[in-house]
Order: sequence, then C-alpha cells, then structure tokens
Amino acid sequence: MAEQRHRPALRRRRASVQGLLSSILLALFAGEVAAQPTYGYEVLNAYPHDAAAFTKVPADKQVSARGIEVGHIFYFGTKYSEPMRAVVATQEGKDAPVHMGSYGIGPSRLVAAIIEASHDDAGIIWPEPVAPFKVAILNLKQGGAETDGACEKLYRDLTVKGVEVLYHDLDERPGAKFATADLIGIPYQVLVGPRGLAEGKVEIKKRSDGSRENISPAAALDLLAR
Repeated sequence: MAEQRHRPALRRRRASVQGLLSSILLALFAGEVAAQPTYGYEVLNAYPHDAAAFTKVPADKQVSARGIEVGHIFYFGTKYSEPMRAVVATQEGKDAPVHMGSYGIGPSRLVAAIIEASHDDAGIIWPEPVAPFKVAILNLKQGGAETDGACEKLYRDLTVKGVEVLYHDLDERPGAKFATADLIGIPYQVLVGPRGLAEGKVEIKKRSDGSRENISPAAALDLLAR
C-alpha cells in the first residue's frame, strides 16, 4: 500500500524533469531568436534598427551591442488621445490632449535573458532567487532499497521545510543524471549513492562553482533548508 501511495508522486516528478527540459530548450531557442543588435540613442523616437536616426547620434554616444529584448516601451503621443478626446486642463485652464505610452515586460523573455547571462558549457546556472527548484536529488542506484529510501526521506523532509525539490528518479546511468542536472542548472545537487550511504553520507554539489562536500543526510537537510 505504501508503494502504491508513492507512485503518483514519482510519476509527477518524472513528468516535471521532462517538462523542465522541454521548457529550457524552448527558452534557449527564444533567447537565440531574441538576441540581436540593440542600439542606444539620445534622439527622441529613435527606435532600434533605425539606421538613419543612429547616424544622427554623436559618435562618442553611439552604442551597439547584442542584447535580449525583455520588454517594450512605446510613445504614442496624442495619436489616440485626440480622437478619444482624452484631455487634461493646463495651468492656463485650457484642454490639452494627454500624451500616451505603453510598456510591458515578457516573463518568458526574462527566462531566456537569465539563461543567456548565467550559464556555462554544461548548461544553465540558475540564480537561486529565480530557480524553478532549489535542490535536485539524484538517485545514483535507482531501485536500490537503501538509495530509494534515503532519497524519498530527504525529498519528504525538505518538502516539509518548504524547500522546492526536484527528485531525479528516472532509470538512467549516473553519468546521464549528472549531465541532466548540470543542464537544468538547479542551484544544489544532492548525490545519493550506495557507497556514500555506507559511510552515512551524501554528496552536495553547488552548481554555481562546482564545489562539493560529503556530509550526513541530517546535515544536508540543515544546509539546504536555510
């Protein structure tokens, strides 16, 4: 009965691993599409890629660089306020059409921008405040009673403490799990294998700098729940 209760949760976690990989690939693709030359101007109404307006900017003020468009700001002037008779009273007591504009930020583009700014050859390095999960648990011997039990207990204990955890329990070789974990870029990886457990320890890897330490599961819980 206990095994039956755990299976739905394991299926959800498997789906979350695969879904997260798909989302990351889409975000990376979006980043490639959105990354394009962006120009800085000191000329009003000079929009990106407006070559004529760019030439009017003094040479020492011209800036050209690659960037990712994460939002828009548009100046409408009185294009819409005049036909709608949207006016305000001036200091002279006269009606004047309001000058309008709009702005917006694309959350999905922010994901691509973060990945573009924080990654290495192995994959994403999520800054902890915006990471989809804080911890990724890697079961290095899927199906082993000790490793399965230790992973499940750590998963439950961290979840109870409010830590967002991704449990990588797919039936894959350890090397494949290491590569996937680095690609996804979760800030902390917990490697749970039979050799470490025989010594009463699990391995903690910090994705941002690659540092590792072997500590007890209880110490790992304290460290990751901070």
